[in-house]
Order: sequence, then structure tokens, then C-alpha cells
Amino acid sequence: TPSNSSAASDVYKRQRYFLPIRAGYPIYLLFFITARCMGKCRHCFYWQELNQKKQELSLEEIEKICRSMGRLLQLTITGGEPLLRDDLYQVFEVFYKYNRPFNLGLATSGYFPEKLEMVCRKVLENLSRSNFTVGLPIEGPPELNDWIRGVEGFFERTQESVERLQVLKKKYSQLTILIDITASADNQEQLEETYFLVRDQLKPDLINLIIIRGEPREKETLNLKPEKIQKIVKL
Repeated sequence: TPSNSSAASDVYKRQRYFLPIRAGYPIYLLFFITARCMGKCRHCFYWQELNQKKQELSLEEIEKICRSMGRLLQLTITGGEPLLRDDLYQVFEVFYKYNRPFNLGLATSGYFPEKLEMVCRKVLENLSRSNFTVGLPIEGPPELNDWIRGVEGFFERTQESVERLQVLKKKYSQLTILIDITASADNQEQLEETYFLVRDQLKPDLINLIIIRGEPREKETLNLKPEKIQKIVKL
């Protein structure tokens, strides 16, 4: 069938792309590019590392790492908030130059809509041989979302970021918009409402459910009932 033919073609492209890779290189890299963040998310597992006086890798040091690796299947840039680095686009650029990722990814809070649009436009325009996925978080309706994330107006900013990305997607088909919902004790009673809000109002390409993990800022957020997860994954 045509759909099976298309799927087989995608598999072939991936295999052909990676056949020359020598054993010993990672093909998936999740890169915490900064520990700076303006959020105060109650469920954050990385909170003890945030906003400490630690030196970030310079662009020159990152380029040295890139030179030491081969091709990548997936590169995901995360943080902290990656957009707090002024050289974010240049980081994508050096990975693209030396490692040619099949998929580029950016995990961002969506707190800086204009800067996000600017960086994404440059990635899509200049690094166009890679697919590009941008993931943003929504934890609930506006008031609940902002309470969980610890910053008033967060929902509104993230929504604007999604809207700007949707405009970009009309021109750049390689862009995928992903929204993450982190399930915790804080929003377990609103998970279904949140899912439909995201699906029907924000309309991303993909919705991803994340289960709270690690040692969060607020320990009570770990009190998540399994039946709440079972219900939402059936939607």
C-alpha cells in the first residue's frame, strides 16, 4: 500500500544515513546546555542545580566535543532554559556542521516567544537537512499551570510561543511542535482537562505525557495515583 511504501522509504533513509557510522560513537545526545532558569517548577528534578555559579561550556568547548563524535540520530538541547544562552543558534550550527543530526530538538519553557521564533527561524532556514522538534510544557489550565511553574503569566507566554511556531510550520514542513504534560500530584485531577485543552486549543503535532521523577523541588508532587495515569493514556 502507499502508506507501507512510505514507511519503508523512511526506514531505508535512516539506515542509509547511519550505515557509515563506526561503532563507539553515541547517536543520541541529550545536552543540558545551561542550568540557568527563571522557572520555579514544583516538580523539577533538576532544581538543586539551577542558577548556581557554575561555568557553562563555551561555544569553543562545545565545538571540540562535536569534533570528537560522529553522526547523530538525535540531538536534544535542554536546560535550564536554553534560550537564556545568547549563542543557542550557534550551538545548533556547530552540531549540524560536524554531526549532521537526523533530528534536532529543543526543549524550552516557551517563556521567550520572540527569541524562540528568531532562533527557530534561523535553524529551519539554515540547517534545513535536519528535522526539527520544539517541545514546550503545559501543566494545566492557565492558573494551575502558572502556580506549578512558579511564575505568573507563564501559560500566556507559552501559548504565544506555540502560536508563533505554528506560523513557522506553514513555511517549514520539517518543524514538529510537541507539548509535554508532566503528570504529578499537583495536576492529577486536571490531567484530562489539560489534555483536551492542549489538543483542542493549542493543537500541537504531538502530545507527550511525562511522569514526575527524581527528587522534585516539592516532595508532595510525587504522590501521583497510578489510576490517574491509566485513565489519561487511554485518551
